[in-house]
Amino acid sequence: MSYEYVRRYYGVDPVPGQFVTHHVTGRHGVIRREGGSDQHYVRVCFQGDKQAVNCHPTELTYHGRKVAA
Repeated sequence: MSYEYVRRYYGVDPVPGQFVTHHVTGRHGVIRREGGSDQHYVRVCFQGDKQAVNCHPTELTYHGRKVAA
């Protein structure tokens, strides 16, 4: 899946590998692939964390650059 629901419903375009900032906590992270049944969230692995967590799409600032593969 490719975050199609998030794009349609929230009008944002999360791309795996893209840098984001979480408004509530101020933490920085990288978007991971969409996971399982939580289609209305964006999966983010924050700096210093080993696992990605679900974040609400409107609580993120999407930065234009992506992590180099």
